[in-house]
Parts: sequence; structure tokens; C-alpha cells
Amino acid sequence: MRTKSTYIITFLLILALAATAVLFVFSAARTHTAEVLADGEDGILTVHFIDCGQADACVIEFPDDKTMLIDAGEDGESSSGRVISYIKEQTDIKSFDYFVMTHSDSDHVGGVVDVLSEFPVETSFRPNQEATHESYDDPAAEADGSKGLHGDYTGKDTKTYADALAAVYSVSDDVYVFDAANDEINNITGSATVNGETFEYTFDFYSPLSDSYSDNNNYSPIMVLSYAGRNIVLSGDAEKQNEEEFVAKVRDSNDDERYDRFRRGFDADVIKMGHHGSETSSSKAYLEIMCSTESARCNTYTVFSCGRNLTYGHPRYSTLKRLVDMNFSAERIERTDKNGNIRFDIRSGGELTRTHDKDVTTDVLLTAGELSPSNSKYEAESLKTVPDNDINPTEPNGSPVTRPDPENPFAFLGELTTTQIIIIIAIAVVVLIVIIIVCAAVSRRSKKKKGRRRR
Repeated sequence: MRTKSTYIITFLLILALAATAVLFVFSAARTHTAEVLADGEDGILTVHFIDCGQADACVIEFPDDKTMLIDAGEDGESSSGRVISYIKEQTDIKSFDYFVMTHSDSDHVGGVVDVLSEFPVETSFRPNQEATHESYDDPAAEADGSKGLHGDYTGKDTKTYADALAAVYSVSDDVYVFDAANDEINNITGSATVNGETFEYTFDFYSPLSDSYSDNNNYSPIMVLSYAGRNIVLSGDAEKQNEEEFVAKVRDSNDDERYDRFRRGFDADVIKMGHHGSETSSSKAYLEIMCSTESARCNTYTVFSCGRNLTYGHPRYSTLKRLVDMNFSAERIERTDKNGNIRFDIRSGGELTRTHDKDVTTDVLLTAGELSPSNSKYEAESLKTVPDNDINPTEPNGSPVTRPDPENPFAFLGELTTTQIIIIIAIAVVVLIVIIIVCAAVSRRSKKKKGRRRR
């Protein structure tokens, strides 16, 4: 027969397990929702993809009030003019802490002179490609270290590139040349304090990994912005060679700790598609690294910065089909030519919210760009629509992040932080010690009673 002490011990053990479970749930719930903030409050990181035609311009507002501009659109009112107007109308930015000139093509740097005349820059980053136009002597060709060109770099002989660099050097205190191997310049960090708690962000350059390319586009860096458990992948027009070098670095080398985050399994929440959606960028291998979990791809936003251009027809049918075939959701495709200006807000609690100027159907989003009949190579793709995979996001727009942090050794427990787990374990140990003491006391009393009965 079971004694009274057995029932007491069983009850106490169940009580201890229940208390521990409640602590786990309470702690996870606090982590999940505590820092989701309202509009206008501190701790928000914002990324703007500006509709500037067949060109590129992106603005980042970090949670510590620092700012970054990536490229500046093409020259002209319909491109750089839109960039200037958007910044003035949608932000309080008067100058930029950082400017990133991804590469030398005019649809990325043509608007630099106009934009930087309105918004000065403190620190700039530029490609490892010399401006060789006769009107300009490139300062980086004579500089040393992180401010000088390195390796067997090539040149670009256009006045547009020369003028853009001249503008950059005239307004910037420091101008660095991309070098993913240089720890002095390949990482930008910062933090914001919200309600007494510190939240850090990082902005990293992971390519280019060679000094010289025959294609200007490959001088573009692959960049990752991380904040509050979210990851935004950015690039200019990085092409096949640049991406292949990055993929090889991740897969074949274990000697560089910076790339370990991709080897452990990495999931991007937003991916800016390379080269406006060209078929020669955003390869399957590259996308598999940037969004390693197939089940998570349905929640990843893919962004195309493009315009109605009959010469290139971006985004290409093959690129859109690649996304569909890889389990990305059409509902999370964003295109500046269809959606207008696109904005992402990340709050310190991990809440990610996307807004844009115009909603369109998935059929519109999955329709390739228009090409002129004279472009016979890709004429069959012109305005062709990719069949939808009918995959819907499982994470609503604006939900807090739920993906475990690979940096956390207790990531399998989801939202709990290491500190919370240590506290919970300590409480559980104390409870168990108390139970053991109580059980021992009950057992001694029981033995004494049995001894008396025998007498």
C-alpha cells in the first residue's frame, strides 16, 4: 500500500514540474512581446527601397539615429529627383552618416552628384575600380591601406563615374575601398537603448572576394543588415562570379569565422534581388545560403528594384520562376515598378512590418518585365507570367520574430535568452532541493511512527 509520504512526495514533484513549466511559458511570453513598440517610439530600424525607375537607391535609418544611403539612382528628375523628394518627404534626414556606392554603372551612381549636394555624407564606401576618365585623378589610385585601391583592379572610363567619385570625396570625411577581408572596414555596428535594455545592429560586407573583375557589376558588395533577430540581405548588381565566390567561401572554407553564420544555417527575412532581377544574379545556390530553411522561405520578402525598361525587361521570367520553384511565396514579392516605394520597419522586439505605395495581385508580381521585339534573345519571356505555387506565408506581416537565434546555445528553446534559462534552472534547482529536504523530513517522521507502532 502507498503511504501518506508517497502521496506527499508525488504531489510536490508535480508541483515543482508545473512551477517550472509556468516559468518557461512566462519567460518566453515576455521575450516574445516585451519590446514590440508603437510607431514613433525608439528602437525602430527602417529600410526604404525608393522607386527611382530602372535604377537603385536604398535608405537605412538605424535605431541609434544614424543613417545610410546605398546608391543614388540614375541622373535626372525621374530617378535621382525621386530619391531627393522621397528623402525630404518621408524622413527627417538632413545628412547621412554612411554612403555605399555599390559599383560604377550610371543607374546606381548617376544621381550621386545631385543627391549628395542635398545630403552631405560623413563616411563613404566605394568599389575597388579606378575612375580613369581624363577629367579626373582618382585619389584611391595613390592612397594606401583601406583607402587605396588594391590588387590588379580595373578601370572605368566614364565621366559619370568620375563625377560621382568627385562628389563623394568632396563631402566625405573618410572614403574607404571595399575589401571583405579587411576587418577595419567590413563591419559597421551600433546599438540603441530602449527601456533600459540595449539592442545591437550589425551591417557587414561579405564580398567582393576578388580584386579584379571583367564585369563592372561584380564589384558590388553582398551586404547583410541584422537587428533584433532579423536579417536583411542587400546587394547592388553582383553577378554570377561574385556570387559563386561567396558561395564557395561559405561552403568550402572553415577558416573564416565571419562566414560561420551562413554555415550554421542562415535565414534572411528580406532579400534584395541582385541586378534588378536579372537571370544572371540571385542564383539557386546563393538563395539556398541566404535562406537555408525551405519551410521559412514562404515568409521571406524578395525585393526587386526595377522600372519599365524595354532593353532589359527586369525582372526576368527565369528569376521569378526560380523563386516559385524554391518555395518563396508570391505574396512576399515586392517590386518598385509595381508596388512603388517599399518600406520595412524592424522593432526591437523583432516585429517586421512591410508597407508599400500600391497593392497588386500575385499575377502582376509574377509577370516578367516587358522587352522590345528587337531583343530576340529574351523575347519569349516578355510579359510572361510564372504559375503561382500557391504557397502562403505562415508569419503575418508585422509579427514578432519566432525563429531561434543560432548564436544562442539554447536556441532549441526558441525565444528564451541564455540569462532567462540560467535563472529558470537556478529556481528549479532550489525548488528540487527544498523538495528533497521536505521529502527526507517526511520519510524520517514516517520511520519514527513505524518504529513506535512496532513497540
